This record gives sequence, structure tokens and C-alpha cells, in this order.
Amino acid sequence: MAQVTCYIDASQNLYALSKVHTGLCLLAAGGEIDLRFASPPKNRRFFCEEGLTALSIRAESGEERLAAIDVYDRADVVGRELLECCDLYFKRSYYADEIARLPVTLESKIVPFGMNYACRTRGKYLPAIVGSMLGRLRRAVSGGPAALKDALLQVLMIPRHELFELEPSVPLRPEIVFQTRVWTEADCSTEAIEPLNESRVALARALRQSFPKHFRGGVIPTKLARERYPDALTAEPTRPAGYLTASRESLIGISTRGLHHSTPFKLPEYLAGSKCIVSEPVRNALPDGLEEGRELVWFRGVDECLERCEELLRRPERARELRHNAWKYYQEHVAPAAHVRKCLGQVMPGVSVDAMARVRVS
Repeated sequence: MAQVTCYIDASQNLYALSKVHTGLCLLAAGGEIDLRFASPPKNRRFFCEEGLTALSIRAESGEERLAAIDVYDRADVVGRELLECCDLYFKRSYYADEIARLPVTLESKIVPFGMNYACRTRGKYLPAIVGSMLGRLRRAVSGGPAALKDALLQVLMIPRHELFELEPSVPLRPEIVFQTRVWTEADCSTEAIEPLNESRVALARALRQSFPKHFRGGVIPTKLARERYPDALTAEPTRPAGYLTASRESLIGISTRGLHHSTPFKLPEYLAGSKCIVSEPVRNALPDGLEEGRELVWFRGVDECLERCEELLRRPERARELRHNAWKYYQEHVAPAAHVRKCLGQVMPGVSVDAMARVRVS
């Protein structure tokens, strides 16, 4: 059985990395790996950055390899020190034009990670991670006990992975869901934020106007949104669990590009719920590409989005086909255990699965 050590620290964003941790714990619970969480070696503090983690994988033969998983939004940001020493570097925002700027020896180590979203699992997942990093959290989180409590609650409030999942045999309501956020200039320094905000708001307004009886969502009511776009605000819950409960039985999910052209969390969440997905084209490479017209349909511009939605509401047989294919893609490529299993297999081909594993904290 392969032994996998996941390095964690208070500097990491547990929300952003939660799918990786969930996948590892599910594989351990199923007896596929022997898993432990540990602090980074003292001479390798760079293992732990906000959107970056490292996995040490040791085969029964004693061979050991080091993998990095990078879930950053930005394609032009990498953990350079970890990239230099790891064997394989999985990057969520894999955009070939940016990767090609690196030296060939480093570029060759980077492969697409695929889609990411925030989820957790039952059992030993939370105690293992929180227990391992609690002392460092106390020291690292500014603002005292209240800020520490908020940091832990952020993890506790992440929905369990199975709550996102809905098989295509389950009937869904003829509704269109699109709940989105607008950003300030301080949130994004690499692109003009105004066009992104305006395009999201224009789409939310058009969906509400064109499908008054079928649309759920709008703009999350941040301070900026309340000041600039009061007519486009959502009336739906905005916390993860509440939003999931409100939207999981809607038939159609709309997805638009994220900050820095990242692939949004919405897309894998919709796949997990076997929704009919109407999405802007995805810029970043996926290890297993989505096929337009099979797992989802693309749109370019508001008018085309409205046309796609109208067609899916009018053609239930087409909706059933898309839902079936989306669910199959999710199970094979996106579900936490399946996704992480494929990554481990790329790093260490032929890792063995032979007995129940343990989750340890050190």
C-alpha cells in the first residue's frame, strides 16, 4: 500500500485545498492509501503556501516521489521552490501560454490538475487537519480568538461532498440558477475588473427579465453590489450550505469565467449535481477535456446564453442527455476520490491497494 503524507500548515487556505484533503481521506477510508497529515520539514517551509500543498508518496518498494498541487486562480503564479524540487506539479489554472514562460526543465514538470471546489467528508478529516494545525493557527491568525474561530468555522461550514451529488435519475425543477459576485479593484491586480463585473451583472439582469418564473439567483449583496447594482441582487442564501440547498434541484446552471480567467467552483459543483450546464468557454486546460454539446453547452454573450437556456427548458430529452453525460464525467474525473486517485497514479504509477488504511496526525 502506498504511504501518502500531506503537508499542511496555518498559512494554507483550507477552503481552497479542501477537495484535495477530502479526496485523500476518502482514499484512506477505502483502504487505498496509508495517509497522514504532517507539518512540512523544517528545511522546507515553502511546502505550505496559501493555495499550494505538497504530497510525499512512498511505494511499497521504498521509492518515494514528491508531488505539488497548486489551486491558485492565477496561471502566472507558481510555487517556484517547490516546483524545482518536486517530481510532478499539478496546476489548477494551467494555461499553456503562461507555463511556456518557465525554463523547459520546470515547464515539463507541470500538468493540469483539473477542476476544484470546496467540499469535505465525514470521519477523521476535520480532526486530523484541525488538530495538526491548531497550535500554528493560534499563532498565525491575527485578531485573537474571534479570528481563529472564524477561520475554523470557514472549514466547518463547507458542505460535505455527497451533498453536492445528485444522480440524473432525480427529477429537477425547470429553473435556471446563476448566483455571482462582483469584485473591487483591490481583489484583482492583473486585469481590469470593471468589464468582468458588468458582464456578470448584465447576464443576471437578462436572465431575470427573460425567465421571470424560472430564474433563481443574482448578485451577492456585498457593499459594492448594494451600492452599484441594487436591482440585480440575489434573494437566495449566500452561505455555502444554504446556497447548495436552495439551488441543488434546479435544472440549469450558468457558469462564467472566474477572476484571472480561472475555472470557477460552480462548474464542478454543477457536474456533481448532474445539472444542464450552460457555460462560457473554459480557458485553462483540463486533464480530461469537456466536450461541448456532450457534458455541457458553451455560450458567448448574453443572447446566446438565453437561447441555450430556452432550448433546454423546451427540450427535456436534450436536458436528460446532458445530465447523464455530466454525471458520468463527474464520477470519472471530478469526484474527490476519483480525482486524487488519478493524480497519485500519475506521480507513482501502479501504487498498490490492499488493506484498510489509517489516518494519522503527527
